[in-house]
Amino acid sequence: MSEARLAERPKIVVPRGLEGVEIHSGTGEAGHQKQLFREEYLFLVLTGSAATLEGGNTQETVPEGKLITIEPETVGTCTATRPHHYLTVLLHPNLVKRLDDGPSSSQPDRVSMKRSWSMQSTLADALFLLCEQLEPGADSALQCVEAFIDLLIRHGHAWVTSDEDRGSPVLRKVRDQVRIGFARGLPLDELSLRTGMCKYALVRAFKREFGLPPHAYQTHLRVNRARALIRQGVPIAHAALQAGFSDQSHLNRHFKRRLGFTPGQYARQVASRRTRLR
Repeated sequence: MSEARLAERPKIVVPRGLEGVEIHSGTGEAGHQKQLFREEYLFLVLTGSAATLEGGNTQETVPEGKLITIEPETVGTCTATRPHHYLTVLLHPNLVKRLDDGPSSSQPDRVSMKRSWSMQSTLADALFLLCEQLEPGADSALQCVEAFIDLLIRHGHAWVTSDEDRGSPVLRKVRDQVRIGFARGLPLDELSLRTGMCKYALVRAFKREFGLPPHAYQTHLRVNRARALIRQGVPIAHAALQAGFSDQSHLNRHFKRRLGFTPGQYARQVASRRTRLR
């Protein structure tokens, strides 16, 4: 795959007229680590470097040029071993659900994509092709995404949400409460009182089931909400407060750490819907 297909600097593309799709591309040094937690399905290809996928107690190495697929709210990291180019596509679950014709439960040969990768180079090529086709304003953008989803289904991928039934009823309740109240903040003492669990035991149990403690989960949700608000044109300072951060500086630190670029960089690029990959 030609390096010319990838941006030399971080670039973000939000196709016009197509909600639920983002394309991120750029370069990184050896040791560059990407946080995988997103509200969307994440598809990633590195060229020029292998990648180490880590999450929970698992670790595996992915050869360069292979498609990595990550389900929503998957906790983990992807670390490059050498200088590299990266291409990431984010697809919102609502869009995938609308375009996926058949329920995965009716096709037992499909496999979960929680954190996986494919040896088949055709899938990585398909991701590059999708990005070339997703020019802002293109009439065929939706059909291009649908064709990509169909290709993944033919290769056995299942479109499922991330472990909605995972964990005990009490821990699922805690997770759902954090999802609902993350913007105002849910102190650990309040969660402990609601569940009747010692707060230290609650933190340990939550991390064991969902991969991170409640506070870190809350911060991930806040970053995702801020990103959505900025994408909609909300000023960064207002987006920070609406998402639950104390101020814009607070958002800047967590946004950069988790996404690899600042809110300002993100706002400038998504505001220009005519940006396209080169």
